[in-house]
Amino acid sequence: MCASAPPEAPHAGMVRTALADVAPGSVPAKDVLIPSGLIIVGKGTLLSKRLIQRLKDLADLNIVTEHVWIRE
Repeated sequence: MCASAPPEAPHAGMVRTALADVAPGSVPAKDVLIPSGLIIVGKGTLLSKRLIQRLKDLADLNIVTEHVWIRE
């Protein structure tokens, strides 16, 4: 069985990053959505330690994915 490759960046200057590896001060390159389509963190938002922890908590509940697109 082959492991699937991670998705390619939709645009240059974006990198798909696990929430565990996101550092405070990072900036999402794409909106972070819940399954209903509601934006919970808009692209361009400066991520604080507290906000990253909230995203991790939501990922633990399977409300958001465990990866986000971050600006390089």
